[in-house]
Amino acid sequence: MQHNGPVLRAEISGKEHTSEYATQNAQAFIEMGKAVADTYSIGYDEFRVPTDSHCFIIEEKGRKDDYILKDFTRDLDYELEGETPYWEESVSLLGFEQAVRNVIEDPYMEFYGVSELLNEDPDSVDSENIEDISTRYSDASMPLATEDKEVNTWFSGAPNSGIPLEASLLDKTGAGLKSVVSTDSMTDILVDRNQSGEESYAELCLIEGWEYENGLDPLDETTLEQIADRVSGFEVEYLEPNRNSLTGYPTK
Repeated sequence: MQHNGPVLRAEISGKEHTSEYATQNAQAFIEMGKAVADTYSIGYDEFRVPTDSHCFIIEEKGRKDDYILKDFTRDLDYELEGETPYWEESVSLLGFEQAVRNVIEDPYMEFYGVSELLNEDPDSVDSENIEDISTRYSDASMPLATEDKEVNTWFSGAPNSGIPLEASLLDKTGAGLKSVVSTDSMTDILVDRNQSGEESYAELCLIEGWEYENGLDPLDETTLEQIADRVSGFEVEYLEPNRNSLTGYPTK
């Protein structure tokens, strides 16, 4: 999905398809979200993400499974009084952060990403073998907003931060044979072979056109700098969209 507001871009280090890389991606989302919330004096419990179409991919006891986010975070947030139907299937930024922390601090689990479910009923795929359903997933792309959308953003995950590593039987056999005469495991060899070559960064788009941006006026540079400076733990830059020289509004 394309958005034409300014973008916060956080550099992600490490190899695609690894736990460390996926964890950094999720943490970049959390830290960029916090920076926006802090700049506009929003509580982290008011800034929310939907849970019905996203899942965590977690390796537990040698097997990667999907955990639907709405179930995984069910006990992490209090219900909001008078919430809309959409908001009933969301979790606060604070709850999302706690869910990620619960996984990465669990000695029996490894975090392999936040994925977006594609054209599937979330209830039908809960805790199935991820190897059998990997084509149903993509890297996370999700909104983070206040309920009234006065502050409204859209996150795009780093490449291959939420898509399981796939390989043909031939590739697996070749990697297995190579691992016999190498210090690298078969998984390490497959990971190296399946790097996309794309730049590794996650982005948070600040969607224009809402009240917090003073009507339809562009966000001012000082505000963007304040948001970028507040992001903890990541090198972040902001990118302005191309604008019409006469109107000042973003061009397609």
